[in-house]
Amino acid sequence: DKNLKGHWLDNDRMIGHCGLSPNRKIILQDTKRLLIFMTEGDNKMHKVDIDESLRMEQLIKTAAEAINLSTDIREYLFFRSQKYMTGVVTKKADITTRFGFIQASSDSQIETYRKRRLKTDDEYIWLNRNKTLRELGIGEREPIVFARRYFGFTDEKAKATNHNVSQKEIDLSYESYRRNLLTGSLQVEQTMAAILAAFQFLAETRYNEKTGNMSGGLSDVKAAKTIDASDYLPPDFASQSRKLKKEIMKAYDDFKKGREAVFARLKNQNNPIPVNELPDVWAKRQFINHTIGIHHAATSFFMVKAKPSKSAHKLDAVLFGVNKDSILMLNAQTKKELDEPIPLEAIRSWNPPKDTSFIIRIGKAEYH
Repeated sequence: DKNLKGHWLDNDRMIGHCGLSPNRKIILQDTKRLLIFMTEGDNKMHKVDIDESLRMEQLIKTAAEAINLSTDIREYLFFRSQKYMTGVVTKKADITTRFGFIQASSDSQIETYRKRRLKTDDEYIWLNRNKTLRELGIGEREPIVFARRYFGFTDEKAKATNHNVSQKEIDLSYESYRRNLLTGSLQVEQTMAAILAAFQFLAETRYNEKTGNMSGGLSDVKAAKTIDASDYLPPDFASQSRKLKKEIMKAYDDFKKGREAVFARLKNQNNPIPVNELPDVWAKRQFINHTIGIHHAATSFFMVKAKPSKSAHKLDAVLFGVNKDSILMLNAQTKKELDEPIPLEAIRSWNPPKDTSFIIRIGKAEYH
């Protein structure tokens, strides 16, 4: 649709004060439309009547209300799903310029890392909260995905010891941390990778209160034999999935027996099983609890070309991380920190001199 992408004009301004170029086409359009979205990890479609002249920031609030999500919505954004794109699809860089830079996806060095299954947060087309659906070129029948994007404000609420967090908040936090694990943003040891994979298996298990049995996940012996463990492991361990499967299965069996013991005790006491103690919800809470303690768990990483140190003379492929407290750079191959994290308060300026790069000034130092 040629008319899909554009800017809404301010009704309170005269046409001569809207900054329009000569011969610019203007369309009279009704602002009412449906917002079609799903939450990350759930294929259920939600449809809400909206005013599409509103910015995404306001639509995030609308979506949160529609799914009864009561939490700090600063941590949430929409992203486009490659599977459902029907609107105007421009260069990915036009959409993902979030921190004042564009990742160099065409660079040969960066492409080499991508072929090794190293993925980063810029694989997702996150929608700028300061723009409208029309500015972003989202089709009227295109579903977008509501997901947790940032970390650090509400993590403590989602810990396993807290039974009062809503299931929807747990689901979204789980999917967000799982995304970071499977894209390789989280640096984990082999034992922890196996434990987190076991929690993912258990998160696919359901409990039948009438029969007292579990189904789905790995409860079915046939499913346990055919499941591909690499789908639940970070890229660093994907090639070792067959070797790790036995370790994962042992952890899964232990967790499953623990849940069955809890259910048996509750049934003997004639107590209903709390939602947060069901195998899938419990597993997600445990997954979150284990992940929160991992170094860099709350950091979003982007693959960029940068000077790996103040004294370097050429740009190199590095992982550029941003969290609520600081920015940091990791070696793209070893994932070791190249320097101490830089507190956000120490950043003097963040200047994008051109579309494909930016300069950060910290005190007297300068990173390009």
